[in-house]
Order: sequence, then structure tokens, then C-alpha cells
Amino acid sequence: MRQVIGKKVLCVSYTGTSAALTAMVLKRELGDEFTVESAIARNVGSAESVTTIERRGTLPRETPWIGRLDLKEFAHIVCTNSETAWWVQALIPPHASTKVMVANKSDGGIPDPPSDRAMYPSWYNSLEKALVWVVAKIRNES
Repeated sequence: MRQVIGKKVLCVSYTGTSAALTAMVLKRELGDEFTVESAIARNVGSAESVTTIERRGTLPRETPWIGRLDLKEFAHIVCTNSETAWWVQALIPPHASTKVMVANKSDGGIPDPPSDRAMYPSWYNSLEKALVWVVAKIRNES
């Protein structure tokens, strides 16, 4: 069964790490009526380079490069910062109804998870709080 466009959400970050974790939280909060995916905004090179990187395991297969996706299939694209949102917007066809937003924009977006494991719970709580507005906006517009 194909998902209706109003129910597809894409989370995008520069490195993919924040996007995957953001997608995980959004999926939990939005429930099964939404399809939530993640993608990486960093252009790691040509399609051949991306395939090679995927094969070596340095770019998780579940986190594709946005250049490989049909972005107009998504109703909402949630970016982890303004620069990523700018790049995403540039890839969306002019007449697409896809809405691009920056999660936690007033505080500079969603940072990558901390390398210090002791800081992770605090970071994760901040992520969940930052996504409350995103969840409400997606539900209102779907």
C-alpha cells in the first residue's frame, strides 16, 4: 500500500546522525499513520562515490543522500539546521507542495549527538522537547 503524500516525513541533517535520531523520535510521536525517513544532506560526490561509501559501510544504507530521493514525495521535510534547509529547498521542484522546516530553529537547530556518553541523556531530552512543535505542526498540516 502506497503512503499518501500528507503522511510522509523526511528528516535531513548534514551528517545523517541527527536526522536518524530525529526520525526515530518523530516516528514514535507521530505514530503508524506517518512514514518517517531520514537522509543525509552532505553531497559526498557522484552516485558512484555514494555507492562505494555505502558498500564500505561508512554511510548507512538506511540514511540515503537526499540527491537520490524524490523530495516532492514528502509532505514535510524536517531539517536540523538552516543551512541544511537551504540546500534541501534548492533540490525541491518549484511547484512541489513539500514544506521544509528547521527543528529548533530559534536555538540554532538540532546539534549532532555529543561524543561524551554522559551528555547523551541531556541531549536526547533536548531533542524530544525541540520536536514538540514539529510534531504539532505536521499533525496540523496533514
